[in-house]
Amino acid sequence: MSNRRLGTWRWAVGLIALLGLLASACGSSSDSATPEVSTPEPTAPATAAVPDAATLDTEADVASDTDVEVPPNDLLANVVVIDPAALPFTDAMNTNAATSDEDDANVGCPSPENDASVWYSITPTIDMRLSVSAEGSDFPAGVSAASGEPGSLQLIECRPFAFVVEAEANVTYHFQVFDGEDPSSQGGNLVFRVEEAPELVRESTEGLAPLGQEFVETVAGDIEVTDGAFMFAVVDAHGEAVAGSNGVDGDGNAPTATDVFRIGSITKVFTSAATLTLVEDGVVDLDAPASRYVSRVPVPDDVTVRDLLRHTSGIYNYTDDPDFIPSTFDAPDRFWTPEEVVAVVVDQPSLFEPGSEFRYSNTNYVILGVLIEEVTGQQYHEVLRERIISPLGLSSTYLAGFEGGPEVFDPYEHEGDADYDYTSVASGAWSAGAMVSSAGDLHTLFTALFDEEIVSSDLVAQMIDGTEYGFGMELFQSGEGLFGHGGGIPGYVTFVLHSPESGVTGFLVSTDPVADNRYAIDKMFEGFAALASD
Repeated sequence: MSNRRLGTWRWAVGLIALLGLLASACGSSSDSATPEVSTPEPTAPATAAVPDAATLDTEADVASDTDVEVPPNDLLANVVVIDPAALPFTDAMNTNAATSDEDDANVGCPSPENDASVWYSITPTIDMRLSVSAEGSDFPAGVSAASGEPGSLQLIECRPFAFVVEAEANVTYHFQVFDGEDPSSQGGNLVFRVEEAPELVRESTEGLAPLGQEFVETVAGDIEVTDGAFMFAVVDAHGEAVAGSNGVDGDGNAPTATDVFRIGSITKVFTSAATLTLVEDGVVDLDAPASRYVSRVPVPDDVTVRDLLRHTSGIYNYTDDPDFIPSTFDAPDRFWTPEEVVAVVVDQPSLFEPGSEFRYSNTNYVILGVLIEEVTGQQYHEVLRERIISPLGLSSTYLAGFEGGPEVFDPYEHEGDADYDYTSVASGAWSAGAMVSSAGDLHTLFTALFDEEIVSSDLVAQMIDGTEYGFGMELFQSGEGLFGHGGGIPGYVTFVLHSPESGVTGFLVSTDPVADNRYAIDKMFEGFAALASD
């Protein structure tokens, strides 16, 4: 993969840790605390460089300088730029709710009592949509946006690398890019892509059959894509699929309901189900110390199998290590063993007493993969194929990097980098996020789970028991009776949602770095709610 394309996708390199982003959009949240940060020294104002008028995407790089200039561009000319140095930000600045989404791809948002990095302020004179991203940044980096007046700001977003803001005319917005490890320091340069709001008016889904063909096509049509594709698919109780898409890959192919994608952390549903089959067989006890079954990697003696499944172990998340993600890009052909992955965090102390808190950690599911191998004497992917994939006839599903399968929908432009080596990414993700699957196969998996074809009703009940996370399953406060999981791995953001009552499964995938996945997820929940009320 070229460095340019690699940089484009660094917004998604939380690997499989985008749970927070997707879950927060659907009403679930984490209890973890925001890192303590110190108040930085005043920072120089930002400068917006003049973009190349020939480019299709309006871009303005914001770097440290002494002046702020408005680029002479048709769209950016409608933005009034305010000198950040003239704004009275202080260490007592009140950015309300600044800890929201603090776990998104391992980025700790600045605390409410600290002014982090450069605040770059703009006041649009027309309604417009701003795609904001951090570029020239080392992982992890984050971007914050707030509105209002200094002293009483309201945080709009705090995301890893990129997000979209619907900016209203004559409202002042403040942006910053910060280091995810040290939110009090600069994390890179801000890049804005500006579009006029009238060009992005969304069609209403009111009156459309919920989750039907017109519904998914309307939602997909509302998603702006600039460098990839988006798909929203729904599979009904009879296995019939409808799908809407926007954008294409480098060969001009639009994604369809039958295409296969890297699904990231949705892999955890498979790992959880495989673990529960061992519980069903009586060879694993949920409440026994995981160390009873695992010898290849260290596991604290007071961490149970249940703790690993529910993310209540207190074990540090290896994708939070600042060196891990960059290392997968620096050596894309490296093959990571589970032992090497866990060794990344072996010296990290426990975050809390096991069982006392929830904290999403990919390390938990790598350890579960090792547990599965040690208990069965087989490789993890062999166990999945024997116990889940083959019995259910999941023809599009396999563990990337460990076995072959159907070609994955290409998220990259064909500029000599379409054959990027996923070895390091896939082996590093392994049982926490390396699966490849399709909308139809995921529908079959969730249907089989709730039809008790994989494990008994008692274990299914435990799998979905909890307030925000069960066993490899997200539980949504805003969608009672709906279960699923979000996923993210370089080049893909995915989300699956299943209703056991209706037998319907929704699945969306984006290969575009600034696609409004939050909007699409909200529409998915809206569709399920309308379906339930019919």
